[in-house]
Amino acid sequence: NAAGAAESTKVGLCCPPCLAPAPLPPLPAPPLPDNNNPESPNWQSFHPTLRERNALMFNNELMADVHFIVGALGAARRVPAHKYVLAVGSSVFYAMFYGDLAEVKSEIHIPDVEPAAFLVLLK
Repeated sequence: NAAGAAESTKVGLCCPPCLAPAPLPPLPAPPLPDNNNPESPNWQSFHPTLRERNALMFNNELMADVHFIVGALGAARRVPAHKYVLAVGSSVFYAMFYGDLAEVKSEIHIPDVEPAAFLVLLK
């Protein structure tokens, strides 16, 4: 039978399953950019307003030009801050950083305040 011979020929040309290459596992998806992380490239483009960008700077080391060492010795926490942002929001911070008796140190110790309370004050 010619049709049967043609069919057996097709089967004979096919690779046995054991010789077929195994399918490759799927590649992992690339990590999504962390658009809330100011250290990621182009973070500004995901936060178009100055308000949003300044909010990302809160308690963030990026571009910090002053650090507060807050809390009692042994339980103190180092809090990064930005003089300009603080001075724009508070006349006390303005006087502290830009007034006649401006603080020139980049670390300011505040031992008698709890770190959590200080963060609330800054926010």
